[in-house]
Amino acid sequence: MSAASGAAIGALGGGSAAGAFGREIALTNNIRIAPRGNSDGHALGRFPHYHRRVIGSDGQTVPGGGIGRHRPWETKSTDTSFWDRF
Repeated sequence: MSAASGAAIGALGGGSAAGAFGREIALTNNIRIAPRGNSDGHALGRFPHYHRRVIGSDGQTVPGGGIGRHRPWETKSTDTSFWDRF
């Protein structure tokens, strides 16, 4: 697990009070965290989560690795293992 992913997961530990939505915090262009969830209208957005864009060796976003994915809660058809959610 990369250091950035570890930092994002650690930030999720802050918890969330029911109904208390927070803002996303942009760490880089490819990583955002929402330690208290957010009210973006997505069913999984209410939970603490983070977003990480996964860039392939060609410099492009890999299928299922877009910045809009609510990690680790959101599954994608492109996942080949549990760890692809992180």
